[in-house]
Amino acid sequence: MNSDRRADANIKLRSHSVHDPVTNSRAWGAGNQQQDGRPFWFQRRPSALSVETTGYALLAQIKLRELTYAAEIANWLSTQQNYGGGFVSTQDTVIALQSLSEFSALTVGGDLNLHCNISSANGFKTIFRLENEDTLLQKTVEVTKENIRDRLFVETQGEGTGTLNVEVKYNENSNDRRELCPFDMVISTRRINTDQDPDEEIRYLVGDELLINIEVSYLGDTNTSMGIIDFGLFTGFTPNKTSCEKVVKENSFVARYEVSDRSVIFYTDYFPIQREGSISFEFQATCAFNVTNIHHAAVRVYDYYDPDEECIQFYTGEGSNVVQTLCNDDECTCISMYHLQVTNIREEDGYKVVNATILDPIKRGDERDVHMHDSREFWLSRACRCPDIRIRQYLLIGSNTLEYTKPDGNGAVKGALAISPLNTSKGIVNLVAAYAPTLAASPDVKNKFYSELDELIGQLPESEDLYLLGDFNARVGAEHDSWPTCVGHHGVGKINENGQRLLELCCNRNLCITNTYFQHKEKHKVSWMHPRSHQWHQLDLIITKRSRIGDVHTTRSYHSADCDTDHALVISKVVLQPKRIHHAKPRGLPKINTACTADTVKTHKFNASMKNFGPLFLMKLQNQDGVSLAPSSTSQPLMLLGGRKDKTPTGMMPT
Repeated sequence: MNSDRRADANIKLRSHSVHDPVTNSRAWGAGNQQQDGRPFWFQRRPSALSVETTGYALLAQIKLRELTYAAEIANWLSTQQNYGGGFVSTQDTVIALQSLSEFSALTVGGDLNLHCNISSANGFKTIFRLENEDTLLQKTVEVTKENIRDRLFVETQGEGTGTLNVEVKYNENSNDRRELCPFDMVISTRRINTDQDPDEEIRYLVGDELLINIEVSYLGDTNTSMGIIDFGLFTGFTPNKTSCEKVVKENSFVARYEVSDRSVIFYTDYFPIQREGSISFEFQATCAFNVTNIHHAAVRVYDYYDPDEECIQFYTGEGSNVVQTLCNDDECTCISMYHLQVTNIREEDGYKVVNATILDPIKRGDERDVHMHDSREFWLSRACRCPDIRIRQYLLIGSNTLEYTKPDGNGAVKGALAISPLNTSKGIVNLVAAYAPTLAASPDVKNKFYSELDELIGQLPESEDLYLLGDFNARVGAEHDSWPTCVGHHGVGKINENGQRLLELCCNRNLCITNTYFQHKEKHKVSWMHPRSHQWHQLDLIITKRSRIGDVHTTRSYHSADCDTDHALVISKVVLQPKRIHHAKPRGLPKINTACTADTVKTHKFNASMKNFGPLFLMKLQNQDGVSLAPSSTSQPLMLLGGRKDKTPTGMMPT
């Protein structure tokens, strides 16, 4: 900024900007561009590189004190913030926020006292009040489609400056492959070093080398900016660093690499568009311990400055010999193989329910009572990575089968209970895993489940701790006023029939639902989304005795955990404080005055008396050394020789 040519440099910088006179905003690089066929509020977000460049340009204008020109840049940057206040990636967010903060420090001042009224034509209305103490807070309100139809009205009064962000979500069908995966990836693996007999079952042994090859190109119109290839590795494998260093040295696209716990990350200068070529390289991974039944590993490819341009593809190693059995170490399970015809498909309670007729039971596995033309029903989780099932014929291969009973004739899922006592330093802690019947189950099935659960709780000793955890298929809602002993102040939604049954049990057994006792974000209170209404609910609960609620520090959902289910992971942190047990200090054995052994009369009497105790105590005291005797044998020496007291100096306590 102290250069004599700073004015010329600034003129050149401004010549590359894009100005929008309608919004009085200015940016560098690709700005917002409306896309045909999309709602007016849907705009293609700019790249992270554009946001970062514009942020640096704003900092330059601030240093030059060109505040009028800088205001146009600040207008554009403010409109690019996402709903959470960030931008595209971490780096551009830091630069943009720094530039906006410095601009705000120079231009915005005074008190903040704003009243913001948000309303719609059909009666929805909410009021925000922003004051000085709210400057670091973000206030939110959820507006559903029932509250607003086409327009949202915002009216502000008072003084100060604030930012209003509106997040709108909608779904659309897309057959464009590029929107699903903007990269073309080909991944292959080949074993290059192994001591295994080719006739043995395929598995990976310690020291086996796996050669992994990838070829990547971008399906867009122009080359990307810096690219990332995050290569996940199979369980038990570590990357060969020598081969990775060879990739960086010999491949002109790859700049460097990093190794994490379960993956190796390659950084590229850019991804070329498909018509101009591709990035292709290979590296080696070494097996650190014996592995069998290897699952797929994921490769994530994305543009560092535009993370929305990403694609994830799974790859696997060489096939394994699983025609007759599925083996894991020394344990093998017979498989089932059926030729079947799918007859009906329906959605129910978050599951895809598939009805099929068995045309040919090719291999029955562990289920022997299977015949042609039998009907079977399969429940597939929404999170299942399964092919798109249609009304057609399939060859079904499975590792085992599970007998399924329709308790009420309509396919409702029955409940299940399992108990696991833990022996802790505090005492016995009983963990009861529960899966409650769904709403579709009959009242008899529900009554039976809750009756069995109540009976199980009643059989446990009152002194032992209890934690119920699982999918209760019940919504207890925010019903603290109605159920103050069972529900805390932070429940979610409204109660349903299953929730009523559960709360009655908790009330009778003096239990409380820990999920409702801790203040978290709404997304951390819920664990399952209804497939049709897309409403989130709190179904997975952790319940304990009301007297033990103080041992629970928090209970919340973790949506980032990959649990291969459509339910979020729920974790409760519990501190088991053991009771203090005070032990009385045992009294020591009396000490015998061995100095009396110098008296020949007393020594003679002692030796004569010891003969009455048998051979164990036949001894003669011939000197003044200490004598070691069993506890039961101390009374006779004390009576004949007398006891001895330690001499303690005046003013000191014995130790």
